[in-house]
Amino acid sequence: MHVGLKAGILAGALAIVLGAMPGGAQTASAQTDATAPASCNWVGTSTGTPTGLSDGQVILRLKVNQDLGNPDATHGAEDTVQLNYAYDSSYMRNFEIRSGTPLHISGFIRQGGQCVVDTLNVGTLEPGHEGYILPTGICLTAGSGTISVAEKASSPLGCAVGPAVKLTTPTQPFQNGRMFYSRGIYVLTNGEAGLPSGGSWSGNRDLFRDPEPETLGLTPPAQGLVEPKRGFGKTWRELDGGPDGTLGWAVEDEHSEGGSWQQFEHGIVIVLDSGLGYVLYYDNSTWEQRNR
Repeated sequence: MHVGLKAGILAGALAIVLGAMPGGAQTASAQTDATAPASCNWVGTSTGTPTGLSDGQVILRLKVNQDLGNPDATHGAEDTVQLNYAYDSSYMRNFEIRSGTPLHISGFIRQGGQCVVDTLNVGTLEPGHEGYILPTGICLTAGSGTISVAEKASSPLGCAVGPAVKLTTPTQPFQNGRMFYSRGIYVLTNGEAGLPSGGSWSGNRDLFRDPEPETLGLTPPAQGLVEPKRGFGKTWRELDGGPDGTLGWAVEDEHSEGGSWQQFEHGIVIVLDSGLGYVLYYDNSTWEQRNR
């Protein structure tokens, strides 16, 4: 965890627990491999009004009419859905979910058979495995902090599935890419041309834990190059190959900027207060720079 991240971070979470009731869904699908959890992508209708358990947590029940992720799965009369969130509660109240409300639920199967929906800045699953709940027939638009970049996206992002949130965003540029932090580490690698305007991206948990050393004390091969520290450094060494990996060395120290993040059906938009904007697509794990 990076130092000083608690201030200014707004967490958002939606967690869905797969049918715990008799007659509920029988394991919608199994995880196909260790790095790609199976999806739980359901279209159905709410069978009642959500029940509040505590601030930021409600229970609703869903009649699954279509299992987009696993058409052969068997679902019963109801699946129980646990919805956890840390947005302003008015955001969810706007959906007015009641008996008969058509819903689209998109998430991932966790170990043990749970269907979990993470929104941005949650970290239950790896970054890039965010999900959402959205009443069908409702399409939200980009927020004021992200609309200028979202409108420049070269591929359709679909509907917004969460509000634009202001996050203090640690980031660090590398010779061949960039890292961002938001309850996990987003690694952007430049494309074949080596230009910092697009390429591929992946999401990783923050592996760093105190009291590990912040760096290994590596010596950069040239002036102006930097060994990344803490979570960025451990991700760089252990998941990207370190100095011999695709990112190369960092070209300046990690720093934090204010920014707006927003999740869409098909991607994430990040807009830093400096005006730099990034679109991360889910479907093909590519990214592009689209400045404000």
